[in-house]
Amino acid sequence: MQKIIKKVLFALIPVVIIFLIGAGDCSKKSVHTCGKVTKKSKNTKDTLYSGTTKDLYGVDFISVGTGSIVGQSGTILKTFNGGLNWSPQTSGTGVDLKDIKMLNKDTAVAVGKSGTILRTSDKGVTWGVITSPVPTDLNAICFTNSVTGYIAGNNGVILKSVNSGLTWVQLTSNTTKHLYDIDFSDAGTGCAAGETGRIMRTTNAGATWDTVSSTVSTDLYSIDFLDTRGISVGAGGKIVSTTDAGATWVGVASPTTNNLRGVKYCLPKLAYAVGDNGTNLIYRT
Repeated sequence: MQKIIKKVLFALIPVVIIFLIGAGDCSKKSVHTCGKVTKKSKNTKDTLYSGTTKDLYGVDFISVGTGSIVGQSGTILKTFNGGLNWSPQTSGTGVDLKDIKMLNKDTAVAVGKSGTILRTSDKGVTWGVITSPVPTDLNAICFTNSVTGYIAGNNGVILKSVNSGLTWVQLTSNTTKHLYDIDFSDAGTGCAAGETGRIMRTTNAGATWDTVSSTVSTDLYSIDFLDTRGISVGAGGKIVSTTDAGATWVGVASPTTNNLRGVKYCLPKLAYAVGDNGTNLIYRT
């Protein structure tokens, strides 16, 4: 499943940081090698001011130029020029928004605390409240195509939509652990990662979910699939990876004990992870 950009956590900073790093540039950086993960001592980045001092939690781009950010107290920001400028939008809510997914240039769905689900079909000019089947905090959202989406939340909540986010139903997840992120390797196979290293996996588009061993017992905050290859990262710098669409996971040597908050599998042999205290890791297979 191809995705342009998935969530990157900006929870502790009031600015938007876009990392301008690619596979070709990595060898030119000063790095400290540790197994298959390198920790960058220097990186190239542009600091782009968002115009808000609110904490920012989730970001998604539908194209090189068009993206959205969500954050604290109902904050929604929009860019049409690749992040050079950000404009605030009226969300109509004061609750923290944790994640956003853009389906096309007009349509996006955002999720947040207290079961909040918001949807726009006019580029964010207006946002409408979507009825949520749960009052639980919702932490992450993904779509496997333009109509089928999934949301992960606290207390084992997993929701599914089959109409581009207009309505949602709760699935039986078989866990009560908080789930912090969710992603799919194809239309039917996906994993949700969360509290105490819990990874729940489905192979039938969410009809059933089973626990698979993550090999760790610490919280996993982010998960991302490129294809059958995937990575999950979390508390204490833990990193686990899979090559069989999440059926099995193995630990990856990490050069940090800082919490890792977000991960993106960019290319077949390249992934990035970010975390607390400015941590920025490169993963090479």
